[in-house]
Amino acid sequence: FGAVGLLEGASPGLGQTMHFDTYQYMNPLYARMPIFEASVGSIVVAVVLSCFSCGILGAFSHLGGPSGFHYVHDLIDASSEVFMAMRSMMIPPLLMALLKYVLMWILAYNFMFLVSVGLFDDRRISINGELYRGDSASYSFDYSILPWCVYYLYGWVWLLEICNAMEQFLISFFVVSWYFMKKDGLRKSAVPHMPLWKGTEAMLVYHMGSICLGAAI
Repeated sequence: FGAVGLLEGASPGLGQTMHFDTYQYMNPLYARMPIFEASVGSIVVAVVLSCFSCGILGAFSHLGGPSGFHYVHDLIDASSEVFMAMRSMMIPPLLMALLKYVLMWILAYNFMFLVSVGLFDDRRISINGELYRGDSASYSFDYSILPWCVYYLYGWVWLLEICNAMEQFLISFFVVSWYFMKKDGLRKSAVPHMPLWKGTEAMLVYHMGSICLGAAI
């Protein structure tokens, strides 16, 4: 219905066909905002709630439905134990967050130049057949650059996904290392020596190709 609100200006009869008036009356956003802003807000809220719904459904599927919620306590306990056993596992998320921030800044800055490629004409004053530079200029976008923009965006997403895959690999390495630790009673002991260094070495030497390929798909 938020999309219908955006199209209401172009097709006035569409709102009546879709019962938009009833929805507008029930949605409090339309009482506080103009139709366009309220419609955009409705779409944003719908997307956010859809993401939450997907997360809840994902939790159900991972836990095996409502009957699997009695495992939640065990999952939280295991997560707490692996974190307390190897606190260096907090380093990869922090480093990757910093790396992704720097990459986003650099890639967005360079993309600004890419999308500004075009024809710039500032010689618009004609005197006796000669063109001279004036105070005004014209700019026209070069549409032949669009394929390269798409290629750049693909590389942009690929680099960020490589960072995500590297982070997930290191966290998985920590968890697997903890899983195979020697267990004394109900708790595990004998924490592996320098798990972050060993995980990084294994990732760069043996798994970097798979990480890059998986991030590109």
